[in-house]
Amino acid sequence: MNEKGLSPGDILKKIRKELGFKQHEIAGDDITRNLISLIENNRASLNRGNAEILVRNINNLCRMKGIDLELEFKDLFISGIYDAKSKAITYTEFLKDVIRERKVIKESDINEISVFLSKWDLLPQNSLLFSLIGDYYRTLNKCNKAYFYYIKAFENVVKIKNDNSMLVSLCKKAVDCGFKLGRLSECLEFLDITESHLPAKDFENLSQIWFQKATIKLKLKDYDSAFKEIESIETHIEGEDFLRYIDLEILKYTLYKETGNQRKAVDILKSLKSKIPDTDIDMNLLINSYFLDIYYPKKNLPKLKIYLKYFEEKIDELEDSSPYDIQILRSAAFGYLNMKKIESAREYLSMAFIRSVSISDYISFKNIAYEIIDSNSNEFCEELKNMLVFSFRNSMSEMEDSLIIDSFNYFKEMGKTEFILEVLSNKRSAK
Repeated sequence: MNEKGLSPGDILKKIRKELGFKQHEIAGDDITRNLISLIENNRASLNRGNAEILVRNINNLCRMKGIDLELEFKDLFISGIYDAKSKAITYTEFLKDVIRERKVIKESDINEISVFLSKWDLLPQNSLLFSLIGDYYRTLNKCNKAYFYYIKAFENVVKIKNDNSMLVSLCKKAVDCGFKLGRLSECLEFLDITESHLPAKDFENLSQIWFQKATIKLKLKDYDSAFKEIESIETHIEGEDFLRYIDLEILKYTLYKETGNQRKAVDILKSLKSKIPDTDIDMNLLINSYFLDIYYPKKNLPKLKIYLKYFEEKIDELEDSSPYDIQILRSAAFGYLNMKKIESAREYLSMAFIRSVSISDYISFKNIAYEIIDSNSNEFCEELKNMLVFSFRNSMSEMEDSLIIDSFNYFKEMGKTEFILEVLSNKRSAK
């Protein structure tokens, strides 16, 4: 008997009856139905060898009948594990339905599942449930909470041997959230761990890892390492993978631009422009925004006029919630600033920072703030103040003290010390 009073025979009978299987079905060709009857009535003991055979037969029957359950031999010896696995399936279906229907549930529902997961060390069920909770918070644009649960899922999935697809999927989710939150060093650690678990010939998954590492190293201004990661990808990239090719070329453009090689940066943009169909408005607007990024720091007004004209013609065709919208709107705003079209500049800058806060994209938010500070223009003073106030009211908890200090110094230089008091007041109210 185990501590809860159920013998292995009792557990076997409970599982078999709840699944609706007959004794002869789980016996198969390896064990007699009579032995199963003796075990279930506690007249014969269940050894590990027979337990493994029974579990294998039960799992095969579950697969044949479409039952989402995978037992291990130990489940017949420890009371409660089967019930826990069944409950995990119920929670899984519940969360999948919540995400699919985009429902909002009570925090107490999430807490209930979290308590359950802390009690039972179930693999791979725990990994899946933690990941689904992360997915749920991600649909609500709550990156901080999503990131927490993706870490939990990642910690569990690394314990599972040969589940590379789930490992890579979780790594991508954790890195996407961590990147937005500005936790770049942590993201590199996730990527290194994932890469160490992948076979050397798994180029499809490895190329994704290398691309993300190159992107992060670029943000960290580790340009030499970023170039090396790109070289690794180029060695294995499939010629027909056009989207991966575009992503890689944009990454190379950014590296050349940031390292001062603007001629190569412009050549890459021109090449991409010639290859992207005119019907792909989002991608063309994105490339257009990179041209603006090249020319507005130089105050090249004739070039700015050309690319802002395209922006004005096509911006209404930009898809709702486009993954490129922040970049496109931000570049247009600073282009208009250089053209002295201040109202248009303010309009599009406000749209960009509101979008960055709404999707918890702290990296984009921070980049916009520092571009305002570095512009040394008083035209965007109020926009920066509004950004900081808006972020506190919307609980952007990743705000760095250094950004706040730099913003306050900017307000002082622009003669707007009253903005400092307003920001501080909202910061205190948000606590």
